[in-house]
Amino acid sequence: MITPAHPGDGAAQPRRADSTLVKALTRAFQWKRMLESGEHDTIAEQGCTP
Repeated sequence: MITPAHPGDGAAQPRRADSTLVKALTRAFQWKRMLESGEHDTIAEQGCTP
């Protein structure tokens, strides 16, 4: 989401990726793909614990 630097001036702040969020989304899509393909029955099989 890009918000104006100051309300009403219309100047947008520069974009910057949040690397932690990007990594989390990447892992989520990988887990989803593996679960849907049947490669793993649960996320716990990957050695991940909530």
